[in-house]
Amino acid sequence: MPRLSIIFAKGSESKTTTYLTTQVLIKNQNIEDEKLASEIANIILETHKEATQRNLIQVVLTYGYDIGIASKWNRYRYSFSPEYWLEKKDQEI
Repeated sequence: MPRLSIIFAKGSESKTTTYLTTQVLIKNQNIEDEKLASEIANIILETHKEATQRNLIQVVLTYGYDIGIASKWNRYRYSFSPEYWLEKKDQEI
């Protein structure tokens, strides 16, 4: 999985935020499915040993089509800390 980072700078101070992102194409239009996003984030946390060291884990649920002459895509982005995702693992959403 890719390692991404953003550096914010203000004057002489700077802060680096690292995050891991994944985009998932889904077959239904329900891109606002936090339970699915949580399940995906927890798979990432279980299988990627460095995921817990990131500031954020981002899951992008995407639904759409591309038929050559036309395309339409809808996305919903979930971006939370690894701690948030792990906490949600044990809770019902």
